[in-house]
Amino acid sequence: MQRPFYDAESFDLGTTTTTFTLAGLASAKYTAGTMYYTRLDLNPGMQGPVNGYISALWSKGSGTAGSAFFGLYTTDGTKLYLLGSTADQGSTASGVIRKALTFTSSLSMPQTATMYAPVGVLYVGLLVKTDSGTNHVDVATSSPFAVASCSVNADPTGGGMLPRAFYGAGTSLTALAATETLSGVTASGLLMWCAID
Repeated sequence: MQRPFYDAESFDLGTTTTTFTLAGLASAKYTAGTMYYTRLDLNPGMQGPVNGYISALWSKGSGTAGSAFFGLYTTDGTKLYLLGSTADQGSTASGVIRKALTFTSSLSMPQTATMYAPVGVLYVGLLVKTDSGTNHVDVATSSPFAVASCSVNADPTGGGMLPRAFYGAGTSLTALAATETLSGVTASGLLMWCAID
């Protein structure tokens, strides 16, 4: 079996029905000021800390450039914790983007040694701080995969698995959330395609 390029990704673009437009969307898919999260699946052979890059199938839309940030999160099953973030991607050209993460020093755990602590689950978060003026920001999503994945449970404390796709409680964020309580999020049927290496 060929090992994927990415150490972890939300789903395989080649085998999953995906919705995306390079020109951006007529109406907004993501509410500005709200965090959107997607759980990553670890690929075979992945071990140790990643190189520190997030990839996504991205469209900045058209009109006035928006402002958008990606973040890498880990979880203890109750909260999400920000490990690292990208610079503003709002004006980045549409296509598959691969952007460097700047790792945070606000966590008590050393990132280089415990990237996947404590439960081995990673999430990519997206914050659209401001949207584009005409056609809106788009990141490729799969609704069928999200719904069929059996893990779109918004509250893992209710006995389900860790959620796969959801949005956060904040509605007017101007920076990536440093932490997010899983019991306060809302399930989403839109699973973003994101990956890390």
